Amino acid sequence: MAIFYVKLFITMENLRLKTKQELRNHWKKIRASISCKRKKEAAYALTELKNTFQNGLVLSYVSFATELNTYYINQILLKKKILCLPKIVSQELAFYQITNYDQLKLNSFGILEPDEKLSKPITCEQITDVIVPGLCFDPLHHRLGYGKGFYDKTLQKWNHTFVTHGCGFFEQFSSLHLPVNNFDYPLNNVFLF
Repeated sequence: MAIFYVKLFITMENLRLKTKQELRNHWKKIRASISCKRKKEAAYALTELKNTFQNGLVLSYVSFATELNTYYINQILLKKKILCLPKIVSQELAFYQITNYDQLKLNSFGILEPDEKLSKPITCEQITDVIVPGLCFDPLHHRLGYGKGFYDKTLQKWNHTFVTHGCGFFEQFSSLHLPVNNFDYPLNNVFLF
């Protein structure tokens, strides 16, 4: 396990926050405050992950709102024909390999995901690496997600088949340990840019 690049980001406000929802709101504000220049630099830096992946399919995600932009890394994975993306099906993540962004459609959360009619279904066993989003990451490689548990359920069930890479901005790092429960699963790596 490794943290690639981290700048400690601690405020007194962190110390007062107790519930996961309070933490989510706090870290959403932090992420929203990141400058456009920083966001662009981080999106390009994320492309360096291409050198860390094993030989196999990579599950990424299509970023939205203030998330670290995954467009550039996804384009690299598309050219290599190894890009898979998640789709929410019955409160679980299903996986599809795509060959271009025209195979995506908006879901009920406003997030682009594979159109199952245009994309190839993939099993977890075919995936070697997973790029995992998050609102915040801690020193033990726990992540704070959006609260629906989609990634946590998948990671807990299939963690032995792939390597997980949490990705975000270095402003999303908390030196304080995040609250965890039985569904929260630590990531193999955290890369913050």
